[in-house]
Amino acid sequence: MIAFDDYAQFGLIPYETLYYQDSQIHFPLEHYKRLKRACHVLKLPFDISFEKFIDELNQSIKKTQNSFGSLKVIYYNQNLIIIEKKIKYSKNLYEKGYYLKLSKASRSSKNILV
Repeated sequence: MIAFDDYAQFGLIPYETLYYQDSQIHFPLEHYKRLKRACHVLKLPFDISFEKFIDELNQSIKKTQNSFGSLKVIYYNQNLIIIEKKIKYSKNLYEKGYYLKLSKASRSSKNILV
């Protein structure tokens, strides 16, 4: 049997992972729009306002008692499920960033969300 989180990882349930710093969410409107678009593509009803989205995120951030971190927001059965995700890197490493190398190979994906 496949676990709930497995469905989300494979893109079968719309979700977003958000970063927050100083208790402020980075790019909340963009995350909201992507989540709403994913529901549209998957033909799922989406009736959560942006204000409710922000309110639930802010409540979750307060519960973590952390000033920075990340949240996984899953849309399931017309509800937001918000899970705190442990960050596996330090704030210093985040600010420093990573180096990115691009592959010359192209990906042939059947996933309509990619």
